[in-house]
Amino acid sequence: PGPRSTLYLTDTTIESLRRDLVSGPVLYGNDELSAWCQQMGQYKSGKAGGADKAAWTSFWSHASVSIGRKTDSFWLEEPFVAVAGMLVPGSAHHLNYQGHDEDGFVHRMLIACPPPSAMIFSGVGVPDALTAAYKQHMGRLFDPPPGGNLLRIDPAAFNEASLWVNRVHYGDVNPALAGPGHREPPEWLKAKYKKLLTNL
Repeated sequence: PGPRSTLYLTDTTIESLRRDLVSGPVLYGNDELSAWCQQMGQYKSGKAGGADKAAWTSFWSHASVSIGRKTDSFWLEEPFVAVAGMLVPGSAHHLNYQGHDEDGFVHRMLIACPPPSAMIFSGVGVPDALTAAYKQHMGRLFDPPPGGNLLRIDPAAFNEASLWVNRVHYGDVNPALAGPGHREPPEWLKAKYKKLLTNL
């Protein structure tokens, strides 16, 4: 028996993907295709995604790949990887990575954009059955389980979240709302804090 097949991926690197393709075709899916583009070359010092973008582009033609490394060498006869995902129109520019629009990367994509639908106001409300189902699901998420244990936030994590809200978030919304000690953090730190607070 050969290596265990990898059929579906949501996150990978080119090096890992090539190894997965040894065992057969792969489907790569990502809800945010802009993140897929931004991840290219994240572990490399080169610009425009390093060689990652070119590698993804070449997969389109199923061209054979010969990987030669000092510690690992292998051959891909007809590698096949399909990419599927979504993105909002405002993020479409990420597909044209850093303005390199003539390398064939975008041209290999089949992009579908449904036409916008008209916004129509009516007196029709939400069906009672749908409202009841929504309340039931929200209750399962947020109401204390009968006789069960609650998942409590760590005091240190709560303090960090409070510190971020007072020093950073309120200042982002309106500088007049910023608490004492407000300072403008670097973008990477703001993104990290926002992600942590979302997870909390």
